[in-house]
Amino acid sequence: METDLETSSTWEDPLDEVEQFLSEEQIPFERPSEAEIQFSVTGTWCEYPMWFRWLDGPALLQVGLGIDTRVPENRRSDVADLVVQINERLLVGHFDMWSGDRTLVFRHGQLFEAGQAIREPLIRKMSAAATEAAEYLVPALNFLLWSDKTVSQAVEAAMFDTVGEA
Repeated sequence: METDLETSSTWEDPLDEVEQFLSEEQIPFERPSEAEIQFSVTGTWCEYPMWFRWLDGPALLQVGLGIDTRVPENRRSDVADLVVQINERLLVGHFDMWSGDRTLVFRHGQLFEAGQAIREPLIRKMSAAATEAAEYLVPALNFLLWSDKTVSQAVEAAMFDTVGEA
C-alpha cells in the first residue's frame, strides 16, 4: 500500500536547512542528535530555549520553545487556566504544561508531503510564531504569579496591543 508521505530513507537531512538558517543568522546551536537542533533566542523578557525536531514517521517538523519557570503547585490550576486562555488567542501552535515538573512549553508542527522541502521562510515563520507566543505568555504569567491579577486580567494586560502612534 502506497502512502502520500515519503519514508525516512528518501528524505535528505531535513534539518540541514534549519542549520543553514541558524548559521546565516549567526545563532549558535547544538545538534544533540540527527533529529534535533537546539539554540536560544532573545525575547523582550528573557532568553528562550528553542529547538526544531524532525519526526520521520509522520514527516513532521516541530518547533518547540521552553519557558524558564516551574509553576508552583499551589498555582497550577490558575496557570493551566492562563495557558488555556492564551492558547485560545494563538493562531499557530499551543502551550502545554508538562505534568511531571510543571514546565511550560510551546509546540507547533508542520507536516510535509512527498517532494516538499523545508525552506528558510517556513523556519523563520515557525521561529517567529514561537517567540511571539512566548512574548504574550511570559508577561501574563508574571502578572498572574507576582501581582493580584486574576487569570483573565493577566491575559488582557499581557495581550494589550497599542494601535497607531503616540
